[in-house]
Amino acid sequence: MTNKINHDIIPIPANSFSELIKFQEGLLMRLAAVSSQQLELVFAGNMTALLQLLGQKYQLLDEYDEIRKALSLHDKVDPDTRQWNNDIERIDAKNSIDHCKQLLDEIMGNDKRSMAEIELRRDELRQEIYRFSRVSHTHLGYAKAIGVNTNVKHFDTEK
Repeated sequence: MTNKINHDIIPIPANSFSELIKFQEGLLMRLAAVSSQQLELVFAGNMTALLQLLGQKYQLLDEYDEIRKALSLHDKVDPDTRQWNNDIERIDAKNSIDHCKQLLDEIMGNDKRSMAEIELRRDELRQEIYRFSRVSHTHLGYAKAIGVNTNVKHFDTEK
């Protein structure tokens, strides 16, 4: 009888899993802080600072993608069969995972509120531009009706 070896799953030490989870938690804490700042900037209407902050956020998201790739190797391991150095390490990792889930919910919530506010501001701006356009057309109509020349003249800088 031959033993069949599963080459797809390589046992990864639990301490590297714990380290990755802790790193992810720290990264998500930084992302949560950035998403809170993002929300403040959106509500303040400070688009210049918002764009700068989004540059930082995208760098953090790139790091998050990398840590998720590293953690995906651990997704194949049944959590109940993972070997831990001690119960404290296992409980600490579980608490970190739970905290990561809370942070992700917070980040997603802030992003949704930011997008909703940006869309609202966009719609308000669109309405304002439309009102301005209607007023401009009305004023041009009145000016033409009373015989005012409404052609815009361009001045030549060369003589």
